[in-house]
Amino acid sequence: MRIVQMIISRFLRDQAGVATVNMVVLIAALSGLGLAVVSTVRGGLSNEANRVSDQLTSMSGIVSGNNGNSSWFDTIRNGGTVATAAGGGGKTTSASQSAIANAKAAAQIALSNMLGAKARYAAARSALKAALKAYKSASPANRAAAKQAYLAAKAKAGALHKTYRAALGSYKSARKSLSAARKAATAAAKAKTAAAKAVTKSTKAAARAKAQQAATAKKAAARAAKQKAQKAAAAAKAAARAAKAKAAKSVAAKKAAARIAAQKAAQAKAAKAAKARAAAAKARQAAAAKKAKAAREKAAKSEKKHKSEKSSSEQKDGHKKDGHKKDGHKKDGHKKDGHKKDGHKKDRHKKD
Repeated sequence: MRIVQMIISRFLRDQAGVATVNMVVLIAALSGLGLAVVSTVRGGLSNEANRVSDQLTSMSGIVSGNNGNSSWFDTIRNGGTVATAAGGGGKTTSASQSAIANAKAAAQIALSNMLGAKARYAAARSALKAALKAYKSASPANRAAAKQAYLAAKAKAGALHKTYRAALGSYKSARKSLSAARKAATAAAKAKTAAAKAVTKSTKAAARAKAQQAATAKKAAARAAKQKAQKAAAAAKAAARAAKAKAAKSVAAKKAAARIAAQKAAQAKAAKAAKARAAAAKARQAAAAKKAKAAREKAAKSEKKHKSEKSSSEQKDGHKKDGHKKDGHKKDGHKKDGHKKDGHKKDRHKKD
């Protein structure tokens, strides 16, 4: 357990490979964010791509507003489709398409009228030039008739010129109407494009918000995982401390039990020694008592023998002199001293 605690603490303090771990986590987060954004905007991008494809398919021609070039007139004459050149980026509405079709039809009619008037005016001018030439080359007799013919051709050319100018004005008005319809269609397309951009912007904002929420959730999950790891490490440390404390308590309990066992053994040894000493003392006392008893018995036997010897000697020497009595008394005194010595011996045995 201590080794596990040391390994965990060393791992938590180790700073090697921190940049690598951080880069791996950041790249994983960015990859997840990219996948989330792609999955969010994929539908909108597909719809926009289909819309652009339909718009390009529906466009059959582009008219760039040039100043009266023949290509523009040929397009109108041949019934070509007029499309906006200002890059609206979206389909025109049905109302705009009908307005453009009506303006295009009116422009075609005005163009036909203008071209017819122009042809008639050109023919009248040719006739007027021929009449002027005939008037100049006429003889004096035919000059009045030539002059009348020239004036009639001039009046007809003037009338046709006015008709041509009116047709040209009508055509210009139709062209302005067509341009206005085209501008209206362009404005409508721009409005629709702006609306689509707004939708795309809102979609992107929603995708960014979703990505931010995902990133926040990932950060919260990372924080929770870190806190969980810290709690696990703290729990491991607490468990290690508890195990260490338990082991210390076990060692202390074992030491206390050993001390108590040693104290009990010492007490038993002391009791046994005391018992042995008491038994030895009791044995010594018994031996001393036995020895003292033997000494007393011996002294009693000696005294009894002495008395018997004395009585026998007294019977034999009953009629001796007083001097002999004194000696007997002295001898008795010596015997008494001998008894005293025996008494000292008894005292010595008691001390032993």
